[in-house]
Amino acid sequence: MLAHGADALTTDGSGHTALHLSAKHGHPQCVSKLLQSSCPVDVADSQGRTALHHAAIHGSISCLEILCDFKASLNTKDQVRVCPTSILARSGSG
Repeated sequence: MLAHGADALTTDGSGHTALHLSAKHGHPQCVSKLLQSSCPVDVADSQGRTALHHAAIHGSISCLEILCDFKASLNTKDQVRVCPTSILARSGSG
């Protein structure tokens, strides 16, 4: 879709981009492709969550690794002041 001009920053009603949804649902190949296509790694949804937040919440370890390789911020806080590293610490992942 990106090759045909689709905008990777298009959002759904919750402000989720393709990157958020790919990380949330554990699709590392999509995450990688989006980031290689210059999709911003730290774009936030309507709750202030980045793709790294979603990958952490849903335990998408492969996506977490890719996002970190692309220098995703580990300490960006969402609207309730939670950062991805806090989520990982609570879940025992990472």
